[in-house]
Amino acid sequence: MALSVTAQASPLATTLVEETAATATMQANVTGSSGSLYMAEVDNTNGTQVYLKLWDSAAPTLGATAADYVFRIPVGTRRAVPFPGGLAFTNAFSFAVTLNAAESDTTAAASTTLVRLAVA
Repeated sequence: MALSVTAQASPLATTLVEETAATATMQANVTGSSGSLYMAEVDNTNGTQVYLKLWDSAAPTLGATAADYVFRIPVGTRRAVPFPGGLAFTNAFSFAVTLNAAESDTTAAASTTLVRLAVA
């Protein structure tokens, strides 16, 4: 796992969350507070599609807690999903990447999946 959280000097987002080895491991409460997501970018160089799952929760359980948002990232693509007005997370911000969209899925994506999130 290679999670990093870096403060940013930007009028749009103040924190860049980057997971360079995204797997089905839950990244819970990554910013330590509530906030807004302004962009999610997933670089999926794997041979299978993956799903980015987002939770407005400090401690969701992967495979049991329904994600608030799920995004499909096609095979071999780099997909950016912008949220110009910000996607508010009132409790906390957590995420995971899995191979299937189902709530019960805990199948890890390959370690080459890169996730970047711009949050404030």
